[in-house]
Amino acid sequence: MIGQENYMIGDTVLAYWQPSDAYFVGTAVEKVDTGFVILFEDGDEAAVPTAKIRRCDLNVGSAVIARWNDGEFYTGTIAQVVGRAFYIHYDDGDKRWVPWSWIAVK
Repeated sequence: MIGQENYMIGDTVLAYWQPSDAYFVGTAVEKVDTGFVILFEDGDEAAVPTAKIRRCDLNVGSAVIARWNDGEFYTGTIAQVVGRAFYIHYDDGDKRWVPWSWIAVK
């Protein structure tokens, strides 16, 4: 269940980023009263309530939104994972490798 886990500083998580209304990969870097300060993969940082944090459970078959060359996010599915890189099959038929910072979950 989202927000019901015990997170620790250093955990890689999916955390809610309000400006995009989506969950992005980040690292819990500091504990605060309501949750954690999250350093997102793209360098953004925010205090995120524990209820808006979830385990980073992205794997083959996970539905995601992933950035494309135009900077926009499009829906797709993770087809392969190698380290911190994901091979995405976009719903429109395109395919490509993307880094963690280009992945989000609605």
